[in-house]
Amino acid sequence: MGKTKHNLYLRIAPAIFTLFAVVVLLSGFSYFTVSTRALDNQRLSDLSSHVLLKINREILPPIHMSSTMANNTWFKQWVKSGEKDSQEVILYLSEILNRNHLLTSFFISDKTLNYYHPDGVLRKIDRNNPEDNWYLEAKNMPHDYVLNIDEDRRHNNTITLFINHKVFDQQGQFIGITGVGLELIKLKQLLADFTESSYQELILVDSQGQILLGPEKDDQYSLLDAIKLQGLISTVIASTEDYWDDAVMLDYGRKGHLDESHSIHSKYIEDLKVHLVIIENHSPITYELKESLGLTIAGLIGIVSLCLYGFYLANKMHLQQLKKSEDLNRVINMANAPILGVDREGRINEWNQMAEKISGFKKEEVLGLDLVDFFITDDSRKSVQAVINKALQGEETAHYLFQFNTKDIRPVEVRLNSTARRDGLGKITGVIGIGQDVTELNRTRKQYESNMELLAFKDPLTDLFNRRYFYDHLKRQLQKCNDSKGIGTLFFLDLDQFKLVNDSLGHRIGDEMLKVIAQRLSSNVREGDLVCRLGGDEFVALLPFESITSAQAIEQAEKIAVKISDSLGQPIHVEDHILSAHASIGISHFTASDSTDEIIMQADNAMYQAKEDMSTNIAFFTDSVRQVLMGQMNVLEAVNEALESDQFMMCYQPQYNHERELIGLEALIRWQHPRMGLLSSDKFIPLAETHHRINAIGTWILDAVFKQVQQWRETGLTIPKVAINISSIQLLDGGFVTVVEGLAEQYRINPNQVVFEITESIGIEHFVLVQGVLEDLKVQGYRFSLDDFGTGYASMTNFKRLPFSQVKVDQSFIADIEKDGDSLAIVEVVLALAKSLHLEVIAEGVETQGQFDILDRLGCSGYQGYLFSKPLGVQAITSLLRHRLKGESPNTLKTKSIIL
Repeated sequence: MGKTKHNLYLRIAPAIFTLFAVVVLLSGFSYFTVSTRALDNQRLSDLSSHVLLKINREILPPIHMSSTMANNTWFKQWVKSGEKDSQEVILYLSEILNRNHLLTSFFISDKTLNYYHPDGVLRKIDRNNPEDNWYLEAKNMPHDYVLNIDEDRRHNNTITLFINHKVFDQQGQFIGITGVGLELIKLKQLLADFTESSYQELILVDSQGQILLGPEKDDQYSLLDAIKLQGLISTVIASTEDYWDDAVMLDYGRKGHLDESHSIHSKYIEDLKVHLVIIENHSPITYELKESLGLTIAGLIGIVSLCLYGFYLANKMHLQQLKKSEDLNRVINMANAPILGVDREGRINEWNQMAEKISGFKKEEVLGLDLVDFFITDDSRKSVQAVINKALQGEETAHYLFQFNTKDIRPVEVRLNSTARRDGLGKITGVIGIGQDVTELNRTRKQYESNMELLAFKDPLTDLFNRRYFYDHLKRQLQKCNDSKGIGTLFFLDLDQFKLVNDSLGHRIGDEMLKVIAQRLSSNVREGDLVCRLGGDEFVALLPFESITSAQAIEQAEKIAVKISDSLGQPIHVEDHILSAHASIGISHFTASDSTDEIIMQADNAMYQAKEDMSTNIAFFTDSVRQVLMGQMNVLEAVNEALESDQFMMCYQPQYNHERELIGLEALIRWQHPRMGLLSSDKFIPLAETHHRINAIGTWILDAVFKQVQQWRETGLTIPKVAINISSIQLLDGGFVTVVEGLAEQYRINPNQVVFEITESIGIEHFVLVQGVLEDLKVQGYRFSLDDFGTGYASMTNFKRLPFSQVKVDQSFIADIEKDGDSLAIVEVVLALAKSLHLEVIAEGVETQGQFDILDRLGCSGYQGYLFSKPLGVQAITSLLRHRLKGESPNTLKTKSIIL
């Protein structure tokens, strides 16, 4: 049987070989043409790539630099501001220009028509000058940048290509142009090195069909005539893709001669908005069939011989392929990673030992089973099928994660790389993948991420949850609360005088104290309540929603707050120190309809109310607190309007000596509010100090008082001195002295007439700065009075170092001087101290004759109060000064000018 087959093979072999030889011969001609053209096209494509690489390296960087400058935020602000040193700009442009030998210019122009150029010329662009038409064209162009050719320079053979970028500000408004100029002749020389022969030509064409680089109109173009070239350019610029054209024409009627043909390739260069066109003219080649038919037959015999040898080699390669396949199967089976494969229907046809180990299934148990139906979990089934479908289309998948079930019904996570499996002809026959068991790795990673997330929500010092966790937790509580009548409670705690511990004992002691406080807070709330440290010495305690009445919520919160306060008040032992902590506690109740920010703000405001109430350290946020805060906010928001519309006014309260002679005036500000009526300074000055508006108000006061003193002086009226209240915050403003000097010069004020009153509560932490400001003003002749003396905690050491010439005894001591021995003792001490320091004393709030007699007996030098005069308006003070000038008694003043 085998011999018969062999003889049959020998009989039909020559016919097969002859037919094969003819096919090969005919194919040879076709292959010669196709392969030659393919090589030509590949060479042309390589040439295009080299040219583009050269353009990217040599040409585009300066254009990108221009584009980057046009889009740089700092540069936009620089152009828009108009604050530019022209010489600095010119040097900068020259430096950029020198970096690239292809550039001829680098320029900047702004919307004010200033033109900066590296040649050192700074000029204005003339809209009526035709040479400056490029500016209007660039400004009105629809795109962010445009290419222009300097047509006037063509006759000099130095054609220049300008690339202009428009510059817009942050609001999208046009503010200028930046651009570069490129000499095309240099570009042509740069690219000329790439052409291999006279049969190749490089052309650059813009989007309007204008030739930027290439043959001129009068050139004798050897590859394409003018008509063909114009048609080619029209086709190229109309194409949105890369353009290929292989105009090969075979003319068998001319004895095998090849007619002239062209290969054309174009690519669009986005950054230049131009098309790069490469044309190659294949030189005519004459092919002559000089060989005889015998040689042709000999060639066929040779081809047959080669075919026989080819059969031998193919058989040998087949055997080698079988051996490689066996080796590959052995490698697959022994691989230390699960390898599995399926056919086109998804049936398993590959399952190595590692896949057996991970799954628990032997290879013979799974072969032929559907992978997706039998092994993949429900969650991963659709996605795994999608991956198989993609692989069958020839797409590869890397690091795909899915789950499949093991023999003991245990889910295993596998990360898989898959690809199509092909036969010897390249046909896709299935999918094969190699994976990694990442079940334990993912479990460890998830545990690590969970721990890291927990650390991100924990305060490292106290081990309490931090601000971030508190905000997230409160938001979740509000979102998932289903009880519209449920009440939650938030405690906001701030430690009193904790800064003193850090400043005096150090942060290490302070940190240990915070740890103890955190432990006590946690032990004095209920299970399920949340305690967090917001930062510094601020803590919060959150009670979850409960279905209780408002009265019950208040009672419960008060008990917990008292418990916390008592616990914190117990001694805290830190190393050798015995410390105690006191906290101001603000409490707010809320429902699910409240917002996170609103809840925290209410508790925070209640905490500040607790700080202000010295009788207790616990305060609830109530409607009355809300009304007070809203009133304060209304006042604060109206300050700017008051300054702009002159709602503030000044009144003055006279000061007298013991002989009832006028010795000065104290300037007092009032606010004629359009809705709230007349407001005294205590209604808005403290708010202005807290919320950083006092400097503006203080400047207005200085201007108003100095201006009034000038008006009195111009009418012949003089005052001994005028006292002006200054906030300590004003003294910390670096420009305060400059403001005083400027206003004094404007209104020609004599500094000896001015006394600045400063409260005793001035901050000692900025003592050196305040001392320097007062010394600067003292040198100019200004005097200073310590206001509300006795009410604060002024250090006598610091007090003596400041240039005070006067003290004012607070009216709270004067009011009880006739009945209260302690108040009388304080006044006696103040007067004695002032006398020893050679200081004047002004007693505030003197309202009765008895008070005056006591003070007069003690040697007080000045008086201010209702016994002498209430605060008066400008008209009343003017009248008072006129009576004083005439030597008349002030009792003749009409009371209708008095301002309360």
